[in-house]
Amino acid sequence: MSLPTCQNCNNQWTWKMTFIQFLRFKRQLTCPYCGKAQYQSKDSLWKTNFVGMGPYILLPILFGLSIPLTIIISYSVMMILIFFFISPYLLGLSNEEEPLF
Repeated sequence: MSLPTCQNCNNQWTWKMTFIQFLRFKRQLTCPYCGKAQYQSKDSLWKTNFVGMGPYILLPILFGLSIPLTIIISYSVMMILIFFFISPYLLGLSNEEEPLF
């Protein structure tokens, strides 16, 4: 896993730059170096969605096992923090907006 690289100027974004762009929740991102529009690649979007939603598949199982609610909430908060920490490493860039299918 590595941080994204602009497809126009080939500069690698820092973790902080990527995280700020990622929090805007837009498909069009702006390169902080050259100012050109970049888009999240299709593969990157699928990876981000899978990693972001994957741990929550376990929630019904945790509720079914009668695990205390405080542990389930702690698990959820921990998964959210881990996701936000690794999300810049999952981001891939493309010069053009790619169709999802």
